[in-house]
Amino acid sequence: MKRCNYCDFITYQGMTELIPDYLASLEREIQESLTQFPDLDVSTVYIGGGTPSMLEGKAISELMHVLQNCFSLDRCTEITIEVNPGTVTKNKLEKIIKSGINRLSLGVQSLDDESLVKLGRIHTRKQAITTIERAVKIGFTNISIDLLFGLPWQSVEQWKATLIDALALHTQHISIYNLTLEAGTPLAEAVAHHQYPQPDDDLSADMYELTQQLLSSSGYRQYEISNWSFGGKFESEHNKNYWRNNDYLGFGVGAHSYNMGVRHENAPSIPQYIEMINNSTRSNTWPLACINSIEMSKFEQMQDTMMLGLRMTGEGVSCDKFYRKYACDMAEVFGNEIDQLITAGICEWGEFEGDKCFRLTKRGVLVGNRAFRMFVG
Repeated sequence: MKRCNYCDFITYQGMTELIPDYLASLEREIQESLTQFPDLDVSTVYIGGGTPSMLEGKAISELMHVLQNCFSLDRCTEITIEVNPGTVTKNKLEKIIKSGINRLSLGVQSLDDESLVKLGRIHTRKQAITTIERAVKIGFTNISIDLLFGLPWQSVEQWKATLIDALALHTQHISIYNLTLEAGTPLAEAVAHHQYPQPDDDLSADMYELTQQLLSSSGYRQYEISNWSFGGKFESEHNKNYWRNNDYLGFGVGAHSYNMGVRHENAPSIPQYIEMINNSTRSNTWPLACINSIEMSKFEQMQDTMMLGLRMTGEGVSCDKFYRKYACDMAEVFGNEIDQLITAGICEWGEFEGDKCFRLTKRGVLVGNRAFRMFVG
């Protein structure tokens, strides 16, 4: 495995020999969580972070077996695994679907071979298309693909060609992300040394607006700044839980959890994570590999609810749900911020499924960061 040229996420190379010990530690962390959450009703599962599809199909099946034994997954209608087209075979896809996983999130990023090489991806255009075709034949009916735009060398026409190719694959969900040059990554270094031009913000805005037009006219509904679902029927329920600032449990190295107003962060190093799990005792409180916990004040929780909720382009932040959650009125807590955003034409009052909500305007979607910053302490 290799790290992509644009990636600054927590990833690891040269640690294949630690996979068995890591999986054993991960299974123990999941099992030990039952001491604190004995009756947890799980609604979604997401297996991601790095490249879980590099695991053997047997290991993925065993992980799902542990989850099914520990939690009630009867109401769990969405179980996703992130897949790199360069690390999955027909046999592995068959084992994945047999394990109970029913949704694939494919890191395609581009359908242009030259761009894939520059990005440092390990798969080709053909591999990406073949993976999707195989998954459909095997029986997957909920497939999402990730694509990157705003690449330093990318023109609007090139991006349009990628979108047209992606639409021809008829996946149920498409996530579109604007490339961010992260300091210290090979791609950022290449731009700094003038091997590629600086990404153009105006050009990226043109690409984003083109994305909105093409996907909308092809039957996809935008429900979040970076996400579209076909016919509005395949929205990521797991991610919507994050954007609604609800509780969630994260397991594994570098995982984050949010429960009862407290955010937890697991050890970011595989050896450290394994050691902490191995050295934990029954007297340790979950999470066993936590290196940092932050208790959020009520006001900070409300700020996060506004900032995250505004990412959802139609739903926004529900006034009624906000009141039920915090026992106070959104407009009273954030009246000044709301007035400023409405005056600037970035946000508006609207209605979603019968509830009054506060959300981004069509123009506001293009400058969402201006709204988010209003709710950062």
